[in-house]
Amino acid sequence: MDSGDFFNNSSKFSYKGGLLTKMIRSCISTFLIFSILFGYFPIALFADSGVPTILSYQGRLTSSSGDLLGGSGTTYYFKFSIWDNTTVGSGTKLWPAGSPTSFTSTVRQGGFNINIGDTVNGFPDTLDYNFNTNKNVYLQTVHLLKLYHLD
Repeated sequence: MDSGDFFNNSSKFSYKGGLLTKMIRSCISTFLIFSILFGYFPIALFADSGVPTILSYQGRLTSSSGDLLGGSGTTYYFKFSIWDNTTVGSGTKLWPAGSPTSFTSTVRQGGFNINIGDTVNGFPDTLDYNFNTNKNVYLQTVHLLKLYHLD
């Protein structure tokens, strides 16, 4: 066999190419089967993550004229509660069981972030409300700035 016969004899290479193609298809098929069995099923099993125990609440405080409050950093006092009605003072308070405890947060240029229920980092009330019990719930926020007068 001379070198011309080697490059022109395609039957030898087509068989090897066919075998390689079959091996690649087999590997892809095996991969897809394992992906379906072990990739999708755990997602379906662990999709229900449960009730949140911490709610991240971000807000912006402004004056009645729209100016941002807090400047470079002012302490404000916040109280949070969950109700079944949008109108303040009406409906039923769902959380917390007692009176909401005051919590301080620094407001800078109007912005603040509070992790409601994060007792490890100082929030006073555990968020133990089961959000699956009511379809519509509303967060009531009360904020105060304590002023101290020196006599």
